[in-house]
Amino acid sequence: MYTDLEHVCEEQIEMSKPNEVSDFDLLADSGYTEDMSQLSPVKNVDKSDSHLNCPSLNFSDDEMYQNCIEKRNTIEDSDVEPQHIRNSIIKTDIEFIEKEITPARIQVEEILTSDDDMFCTCPIFCLPREITMKIFTYFTQPELCCKLSRVCKSWYDYAFDPSLWKVIDLHNYRNIPSVNLCRLIAKATNLRSLLLHGRENISESEVAVFTEYTSNLQHLDLGFCQNMNITMLSIIVNKCPMLESINLEGDTCLKPGSLQILSRCEHLKEMNFSHCILENMDLHHLAKNLETIRSLNIDGISWIDDEPVIYLLQQHNKYLTKLVIDGAEITDDCYKSIAICSYLTSFEASFCELLTDKSLEYLQNLNKLKTLRLRKGTEFTAVGLMNFFSSPGIKHLTSLDMSECTGCDDSCVSQLAQSCGKTLKQLSLCWCWHITDRGATSVVDHCRDLELLNLQGIKSMTGESFARIPTDMPFLTMLCLSHCNMVC
Repeated sequence: MYTDLEHVCEEQIEMSKPNEVSDFDLLADSGYTEDMSQLSPVKNVDKSDSHLNCPSLNFSDDEMYQNCIEKRNTIEDSDVEPQHIRNSIIKTDIEFIEKEITPARIQVEEILTSDDDMFCTCPIFCLPREITMKIFTYFTQPELCCKLSRVCKSWYDYAFDPSLWKVIDLHNYRNIPSVNLCRLIAKATNLRSLLLHGRENISESEVAVFTEYTSNLQHLDLGFCQNMNITMLSIIVNKCPMLESINLEGDTCLKPGSLQILSRCEHLKEMNFSHCILENMDLHHLAKNLETIRSLNIDGISWIDDEPVIYLLQQHNKYLTKLVIDGAEITDDCYKSIAICSYLTSFEASFCELLTDKSLEYLQNLNKLKTLRLRKGTEFTAVGLMNFFSSPGIKHLTSLDMSECTGCDDSCVSQLAQSCGKTLKQLSLCWCWHITDRGATSVVDHCRDLELLNLQGIKSMTGESFARIPTDMPFLTMLCLSHCNMVC
């Protein structure tokens, strides 16, 4: 039976395949509509006119497209203030999107290429629904959306079952038209995680529409969406009351003070603001008004200093499990407060130039650390590093990055390899100039399970022990030896 079932499934999927179209191409390039048999080309608004510079959606219907353009031209000829023009354009876009996504169901009968009777005899319909749904979990979302859903009405229902669409990841489909994006989200009634990382030309219009269907959304990734602004954040805060984590990494259009609005998210626990415009007062405001902060990334924000970070740590030390900071303006005083975060499993600092061995002493109290990055610790001494690598706090580390800690020598490397070599998966010691073949040999001897080893810029090393890597380090997939001029 299973052979017949497999044959019939393959046969029916083959019948439904579009001509040489794969994945989300139907969505991104063809203007996905409720009626899959009527795919229309996508048009883009001409943005050469200064009045149309605000982010807008991509149109996918000829008549509606022309109507919207006429409305825009009418607005353009008027003497209204620019902000009013912008608001009118956004209102027009919202009306268009909402009209396009209103039809609730596809007319599957128009797609079928054979009689319904044939599908009634398909062996897959003899299976319990839970087994069929389990089978459908092995397909990707592009396959579900653009292939399986086109087979028949029953397969359409299976393909768009909410249990298969708890997570929508569109980071590889950054140009999908606004109408298609909103329609897809509207179908996912059980959506919990939405990833729009790097979406190009994200607009207030589409955010206003798709958030109508995301009341249960818990995780939102809007990293590197260059048009993000306070208006979009306000919409998200108001329409997504269950939001627990948000990624705004690289959203440089957000102005100082914009991120304070996130303090209204009662359930927000995880935030990535890496390389955003975040001021000390913004961080202080979030630390004061959010009930629980579990994870925070403020890397790439070099002007954040001790005061707001210390306040954050005092308020949330019982909950914090991950902290990533830039560190350029952070001193030993701040690391004293970091040491009280007893549940911290991941700590990363990109610049440690203001730190001394005192900070290493404080970090010895963190017994649950699994990921540690302390780059550019130029003031760390060999003695301080030896004491730190001898502490029980590092024995659970799986990832360690001590790049550009110039005090690190062979003795330090030998000690760290013996202390946490059994658990380490990733190790970076770039530009630690005092390491030689002796230190590298210690790594090969004790770090059998390493998957990544980065020794870039270690000029005194010849690599005499590297011939043993294939046998002694069987899981190693990445070895970086660039600028290691003595390695043959």
